Amino acid sequence: MLGRRAAPRSDMLADSVRRLEMTDEKSAEVEPDALPVLPSSIRASLVSELASFEEMVDGLSVPQCAEQSAESGWNNLDVIAHVQLALALYTKLLGAGASGWTGGAIGKAFGSVTQTLVPAAAPVLNALNKALPHVVTGALAPEAVKGQLLGTARELRKKLEQLQSVDYTKPIYYRGGPWPVSFFLAAILNELALHRWDIESRLVEDAHLSDA
Repeated sequence: MLGRRAAPRSDMLADSVRRLEMTDEKSAEVEPDALPVLPSSIRASLVSELASFEEMVDGLSVPQCAEQSAESGWNNLDVIAHVQLALALYTKLLGAGASGWTGGAIGKAFGSVTQTLVPAAAPVLNALNKALPHVVTGALAPEAVKGQLLGTARELRKKLEQLQSVDYTKPIYYRGGPWPVSFFLAAILNELALHRWDIESRLVEDAHLSDA
C-alpha cells in the first residue's frame, strides 16, 4: 500500500527540473540561466522518475487503484493504463528515432502528414485518449494493468540504456519537426511526473497545488 506523502504537482515538476541542473564540474563557473541541459542529464532524470513511478504503482493496493485520481474522469487505475499506453508508444518512437528511420524519407513524410492531420483530428484523438484507459481497465484486473505498466517500464528502461550519445540529436519528424530524440525524453519525463502527482495527490488529504 502506498504510504509516502505526495508532493504538490508543481513541487514534483521542480524536483524533476532540479535533477537536470548540474551538467559537469565546470557548471559552477557559469551563470545558471546559461547552462545547457545535457541530453544525458535528461535521460538520467527520466530513469529516476521512471523508477519512482514504478515504485508508486507497485505499492498501490486494489482499493487504492479504484480511487478517483486528480485527472477528471479517471480513477488511479485509468491513469496507470494511460501511462502504460503512452510509454509503449514512446518506447517504439525512441527506437525508431535512434535507428535513424524517423530521419529518412518515410519519417519526413510522416512528419508532413501529421503537421496537418493531428490538429484537424484533435477532437477525435482527445476522445480516444480519454476512452482507451477505460477500455483497458474494464477488461483487465488491477494487478494485470499494474503488471503491464511495470513490464512496459522495463522495456523503456532497456531502450534508454541502449541510447548512445550520437542518438540524442537524431531527428524525429512529427507535426512538421524535426524534433531531436532528446526532446521526447523530456516529454516522457513530464508525462510521468504529472501523472504520478495525479495519483499520489489524491491519496493524501492535504495535498494541494502550490500558488506557483
